[in-house]
Amino acid sequence: MQHEELIQKYFNNTLTPDESKEVSKRLETNSEFQTLFNEYKDVQTAFQLNEKETLKDYLSTLDQKAIPFYKRLLTNKLLLTTIASCLIIGVFYFNSKNTFSDLFETYYDSYPNVYQPVIRGNEINKNADAFKAYENEDYLNAEQAFKIALEANDDDNIRFYYVMSLLNQNKTIQAKHILDTLKTKEHNFLAEVYWYSALIAIKDKNDSEAIQNLNTVKKLNSNFKANEIIELLNKLK
Repeated sequence: MQHEELIQKYFNNTLTPDESKEVSKRLETNSEFQTLFNEYKDVQTAFQLNEKETLKDYLSTLDQKAIPFYKRLLTNKLLLTTIASCLIIGVFYFNSKNTFSDLFETYYDSYPNVYQPVIRGNEINKNADAFKAYENEDYLNAEQAFKIALEANDDDNIRFYYVMSLLNQNKTIQAKHILDTLKTKEHNFLAEVYWYSALIAIKDKNDSEAIQNLNTVKKLNSNFKANEIIELLNKLK
């Protein structure tokens, strides 16, 4: 399936389970696919900004990227369709408060390194570098180092910190897909996976999905973020 068709199905919520897995795979391995996602996100974010002048300044920075935004925009039906849709509803975004974004910012914090991997051989250096970069808040290098570590050892505990490196860079689309995968795996951070999935859902203004994830956290670990979960559930209902 072509990149644009797959992306369009994703944002229309019409993906099959197999197609959802394919999206996750391409987000991790295909730079062109990642670029299309990021460009869509740029457009969507621009139209959600509160002030028109800020919107103008924001859009003017997009053509400074490695792949010129406007050149691609003129030939990309997906992005043109997105902008047309955003223009129709844009006035509502300009006149409303970003309460969901505010909630995300209020409750989001980077998860600390509480995992100490025990791996023999040369791989331990890769993991040590990854966790060192993570603790130093050098999330781009942490992302790259964790990716290398995962190629050497497919450990879902390490994958969780790879996801956190993505989230700390605001790469929420990529992070969400991997978090969804981690929900079906055995590892030490299942409650945390649902917590951060809930925060992403809040940021995406999907309150029903956020509530579902928060309730799952309560079932998995009643002590984890207990007060925050109660507060969020009261605000979302």
